[in-house]
Amino acid sequence: MKKILATDPFDAPNNVRPKGGRKPTVAGGGDREAYRKKVGAVREYRRQYREAWQSFRRGLEATFPGGTLLMRHRYRQPCEPLDCWWRVLACCPGAKPPPTTG
Repeated sequence: MKKILATDPFDAPNNVRPKGGRKPTVAGGGDREAYRKKVGAVREYRRQYREAWQSFRRGLEATFPGGTLLMRHRYRQPCEPLDCWWRVLACCPGAKPPPTTG
């Protein structure tokens, strides 16, 4: 207990975080194609979110990508439906997406 209380809460490791390599946001389980698709999906989500955020900050109407719960609940911003189909495509090669309606 004394050691824990004596620890500086602002202390950090001295080693440098390695750059490059795999992103910890996604994992492909060793499947390069699945990993590539997942990274692409995260990149696209972040692009859509950034565009919506910039519009929101300018006071313009913005629709956030699916899964953006904070903006939907706190600020009553419209959000796209959450589409997780990319996960099925990334995990199950050869899977066919459901038919689109419209």
